[in-house]
Amino acid sequence: MSGALTPHGPSGIHHATAQDAALFYGLALLLVYAPLFLGTWRPVPLMIMELAAVALLAGLFMPRQAAAAGSEDGRTGPVGHPGRPSRPALLFLLLLFLLPLFQLVPLPFELWSELPGRAFYAEALRLAGDTEDGFNWRAISLIPTTTEAAWLTLLPPLAMFLAVLRLDRERLLVLVLVFLGIATGEALLGLIQYGNTLMTDSATGTYRNRNHLAGLLEMALPVGLALLAATVGHGRPPHAGRPHGRRKPTLRQWIARFGVARINQTAALGASSIAILLGLIFTRSRAGISLAMLGILLSSLMFSYRLGGRNTYGLIGTFTAAGVGLASLIGLVPIWNRFAYADPFEDGALVQFGSSLSLCFCSIFITWAVEL
Repeated sequence: MSGALTPHGPSGIHHATAQDAALFYGLALLLVYAPLFLGTWRPVPLMIMELAAVALLAGLFMPRQAAAAGSEDGRTGPVGHPGRPSRPALLFLLLLFLLPLFQLVPLPFELWSELPGRAFYAEALRLAGDTEDGFNWRAISLIPTTTEAAWLTLLPPLAMFLAVLRLDRERLLVLVLVFLGIATGEALLGLIQYGNTLMTDSATGTYRNRNHLAGLLEMALPVGLALLAATVGHGRPPHAGRPHGRRKPTLRQWIARFGVARINQTAALGASSIAILLGLIFTRSRAGISLAMLGILLSSLMFSYRLGGRNTYGLIGTFTAAGVGLASLIGLVPIWNRFAYADPFEDGALVQFGSSLSLCFCSIFITWAVEL
């Protein structure tokens, strides 16, 4: 008996590998499709993306005949149990998924009119005569259709988060590289748009506005810097696993660490990080450039030890990497002043944010007081 029907037999492993491959290619297509059509802002592209997310979620709940594609050689996914998020993460995802649905719960008009911010709309509905029979129950949300649409847009990120837990580290790294390639392409497209006099005065990529592109690039920049630090940083020497692992490496072994493939990877990741940073600058987004500066600072502090080491020379390398990161941060300050708008209150964004935040706290306090 070859064990073809057993969970860990060749058939079971092949079935699990096929499932993981389908999830992998589905996630890759979802990553590539997401920035298209103004960032899937239009209804039809967004609906296609939501249907693809439903298909991914359906594939996640299909029975698996093997624990993982690489279970026999000891490989696991990004977590200890592939496909099983931790209980706090699962609780957070459940609350995130149910919160918009809670806004669709219908309430009697008398109770609905007592909610914070509903007095004006309740009075308008009374004057319009919409409080008669058939209109006495209303959803908590002021615009239920918009709330339902916002709930459906949670499906793609939810499916993405749950699906990556089923993949091994190799495929997950490929998806990260795909994401980094998409961000690099968007940054290069934004640079082309900025240099074209027929386009707008800021980079937007394939997104609706510059802030959406800045949101993508500011997330991709720390990822590119992390991969760059992992490539440049010292790895495990080839002679470390030998009986005399503490002996000094030979010249040949030292040169082998800087092979052509390693140099190509370093050059590609460095060019990608620079392109993402330039694209982020030319978006002229104040928040985007500020978060880029914060990302460079945190990346320098987190990955400086990776670039250095435990010995004396490594300690010097650590401080050097941190110093270069801080110097880059200081150098971005005049760029922020040059490309971002001179007056932070020019469009009243900060004022609107402060007012909205104050209203949120007031609404929470009023709701809490009413419940008491």
